[in-house]
Amino acid sequence: MDADFQELVFQLRRWHGRRRVRDALLWLPKGLLAGLMLALVVATAARLRPLLDNTQLAYLALGAGLVGLLVGLLVVVGRRVTLVEQARFADRQFGLKERAETAVEIHEGTLSVPPEIARLQLVDAVTAVSRVDTARALPLRVNGRDWAFIGVALVVLVTAVLLPNPQEAALKKARAIQQTIAEQIESLEALQEEIQQNDSLTEEQQQELLQPIEGALQDLQAGDVSQEQAVATLSEAEADLRQLAADNNTGELQRRLQEAGQPLAENSAGQSLGQSLQNGDLFSAASAAAQLAD
Repeated sequence: MDADFQELVFQLRRWHGRRRVRDALLWLPKGLLAGLMLALVVATAARLRPLLDNTQLAYLALGAGLVGLLVGLLVVVGRRVTLVEQARFADRQFGLKERAETAVEIHEGTLSVPPEIARLQLVDAVTAVSRVDTARALPLRVNGRDWAFIGVALVVLVTAVLLPNPQEAALKKARAIQQTIAEQIESLEALQEEIQQNDSLTEEQQQELLQPIEGALQDLQAGDVSQEQAVATLSEAEADLRQLAADNNTGELQRRLQEAGQPLAENSAGQSLGQSLQNGDLFSAASAAAQLAD
């Protein structure tokens, strides 16, 4: 009885393997075709707007095709099929009238029958299984329509890769702009770090200097920034920094003039010169210096 059941199991597994081959011939081309169709959509879009160059399109088509094949393969082998399910498929596919499923359930203890009936049922199942013409009842066929579509998709994709892309010039320009923006962002970040680490600046001065830089970084990192927007942002940040630098220099000059004028203002002879320096009036200071020299 064990030998008969092992013969049945061997035949069920052989049929299951053939079933997987049949399903692979069906689903692998479908998965490949789905990937190539996705690549065709992208290729069409790449000729309407600057999206991908021809080299990138070729890699995309190859990757999409491989992903489609992988998905098709997972459909075929991804699910684990039990012996009862294999027997149920055999009964349905080969018209065995539940002989195989019943024999497996009896052997696994799902059905409880007398030993003599179990032996007779198993012999009947093995006899019915041995009479099956597998090649005729479970043929391996190739879907010619799917492969025809695959051929057409491959021809179109190869043509799209080999022919010049009318969007290539615009694509190169856009990439150059993005590269320039990236370099400007790197420069601004370096300047930002330098200001933060400058101990000679007060916290208030650092905040004043960092404000236009942080604003420019935020605008440049926003995403789809055009060349005109980037230039405007950088120009505005540069103008703000120049103004802050001028303000800081004037403040430093005013401080130094006050320090220089204070001792002169306290002296009767140099009082006029000292007051002019403290007031920042360089024209009056020059006249007072001339009078003091006389």
